[in-house]
Formats: sequence, structure tokens, C-alpha cells
Amino acid sequence: MLFFEFPNVHSGPGDVIKGEYRAQCSEFQKSRAERRHLFRTPDHLQRGVSLLFYPISSVPVAALVGWMLLLTFKHIIADFVLQSSWMAIGKDQKTGWALPLLAHCLVHFAVAMTLILIVAPRFWFVAFIDFAIHITVDRAKGFCAATFGVTQENKNPWFWTLIGIDQALHHLTGFGLSIFMAANP
Repeated sequence: MLFFEFPNVHSGPGDVIKGEYRAQCSEFQKSRAERRHLFRTPDHLQRGVSLLFYPISSVPVAALVGWMLLLTFKHIIADFVLQSSWMAIGKDQKTGWALPLLAHCLVHFAVAMTLILIVAPRFWFVAFIDFAIHITVDRAKGFCAATFGVTQENKNPWFWTLIGIDQALHHLTGFGLSIFMAANP
């Protein structure tokens, strides 16, 4: 039997379901008051503002947002305010890149360690993780820039893409570290 051949099932103005299939749908046999539970906010979500979403994570949102803002602030200070042109240009060279890269990543480490020790000293080791990931990402970007000539001076069309990927990886690092710290209060 094809779908359109089902007997007694049709819809019209003001109709929802008619015929024998209505009896099989137990929710339609209940009164409006009995069906109210379908649209009620679960008890564990009634503590504060809710958008009627069931929790899919145990990470506190306020802590997550706080850590993300802190690490984004750290990134802006260390990557833009405190990075000298010697660091920025030197870390992307074919030779002599190690010292400028190390200096730049130590700035990141110092800013991260300072902020983390102020906010939550128990996460002191996160600054080391951030340092290790940052030096790896920046070296990979520097390698690509030096090896393939992906620089602004060469007017390489991939320059801004490479910068964007570099920044996205730094922000994903901050997001991952934020999740870790927010989930472990």
C-alpha cells in the first residue's frame, strides 16, 4: 500500500489528523494540561535564564567566556602590542629565525603566566602548554613564509590566508585551553 492510499488520513482547514491513526497517537488523546510537560523547562534548567535547550556539556558557560576573554586579551597584548618588528620579521626568515621566535613566544609565555597566576594559580602549567603550541604554530607559519615566499613584500596572494590560518590556530588554542580550565574549576 502506498502512502497516499492510507484510508481515513487527511488534512483540511482546522484539521490536524482524522481517522483511525489518531487513536494510535497517544499524545492526541491527552488533554492540553496533560501535554504541558512537552513544553515545560526541565527542573534542572529552571535555576536561571534558559532557552529551552537541554544541557549538552558540563562546562560552565560563564567560566568558559571568562577564560576565552582573558586568553584573547593575552593574545592581543603579546601578538600585537608587545611584538617588535624584529620578532615579527625575524621569526619568518630562512635563517636566524630561532632567537626572534623564542623571544616572541617567551613574551606570550610571560603574559599568559602572569594573567593565569592572578586569576587561577592552579593552572600555571597552561602557560607552558600555550608556549609550546604557540612556538609550533608560529614556526610552521615561518617555515611556509620562508620556503614558499609567502610574504607581503613578495605580494604573494596567499600571505593573508597564511596570517588568517595562523591567527585561527592561535584562537582555537585559546578556546581549547579555555574549555579545559572552565571544565576543571
